[in-house]
Amino acid sequence: MSGPTPHEARQLLERAGAVGLEDDGARRVHARVAVGYGVVLGVFGAVAWSVDDTRWGGVVTFAVQLGYLVAIVALARHRERAARTVPRRARRIAVVGVLGSGVPLLTLLWFVFLGDPPAPSPLLATVAGLVIAAPAVVAGARIRTGPVR
Repeated sequence: MSGPTPHEARQLLERAGAVGLEDDGARRVHARVAVGYGVVLGVFGAVAWSVDDTRWGGVVTFAVQLGYLVAIVALARHRERAARTVPRRARRIAVVGVLGSGVPLLTLLWFVFLGDPPAPSPLLATVAGLVIAAPAVVAGARIRTGPVR
């Protein structure tokens, strides 16, 4: 028989149990993707609020929407290709962070498209983008540092 002996198999199993399923690279990838989602949502919200109703405003809005879709797909593909494992509770933390960013984004978009407010100052649009991005950025930082055990 060409397989390992029972003693060697036992040693291999003990070493396999000692190997952690989480690695630092996976934490970095999942943290980058969570932060990326937040930044994309924040930029999208700020630009959607800042653009006017002229013809060029429509072109800019379309370009931002197209960029938004490309960025979301690129982030998802990056996560799937670069990370072999999912750190403990990283998905839950990322989902909560991205939903935390999505709620203010949807609120802002509802306000912009249904309320038809005047265009904001650049500072106000930047603050709105930062508020939208903040929950996902915090989630990315939490994923990067790891959960408390």
